[in-house]
Amino acid sequence: DLFVFLTQFYKDEEERWAAESRAHTLSFLLGSYEKRVYWFEVFEVFRRLMLSGVLILFEPGSTIQSAVSIIVCITSIKGYSLYAPFREDEDDFLQELTQWQLFMVLFCAILTRVDASADTHADQTYLGYLLVAFVVPGYIAMGWQIVKAYLDVFYEAYYEVKKTKRVTGPDKDDKAPLRRTCSSVVRGQSESKIGEGMGIDSPSALQLWEVGARNGD
Repeated sequence: DLFVFLTQFYKDEEERWAAESRAHTLSFLLGSYEKRVYWFEVFEVFRRLMLSGVLILFEPGSTIQSAVSIIVCITSIKGYSLYAPFREDEDDFLQELTQWQLFMVLFCAILTRVDASADTHADQTYLGYLLVAFVVPGYIAMGWQIVKAYLDVFYEAYYEVKKTKRVTGPDKDDKAPLRRTCSSVVRGQSESKIGEGMGIDSPSALQLWEVGARNGD
């Protein structure tokens, strides 16, 4: 089947690139991106320079400074949405969301420079509510991603325990394997996140479970 073949092919390519990027001298730069956009850190560096070093060339707080920063934000939004550079789709979503948040903050900064003498107190209050409405969802999304990551760890550990029970038989303490596996998977994923920037290849959850089971016995 062509679909199965392509799925397996891309999966193998992702695993091969993950191994190559971890072993590379510049793993701290390559570890977050897919192979097709391994160069994307260059784009990110230019974006940061434009929003920091270049903006100081203009008068602080001036309209032109805010306008240039908005142009940089729009370009960044287009770049991130076009290339979707991160390995995880959730990271691509969060990155684009934070870019829109930055755009709205800068846009509201320009609005505050407009003559507001004719605005009522309610109008200014609504502008504040609008700014909050664009900023808060980013934190909610980040919180949800953290919760989702821990749920994924739990379910992965749960299914590893079920798989191991079928092979080795039931444990005297039914909760002991789950506790050992959960802690092993959490340690494994934490080491993997750290190892991506240091070239360290962490063991799989099943390997950690086998070590934990032997120690428990």
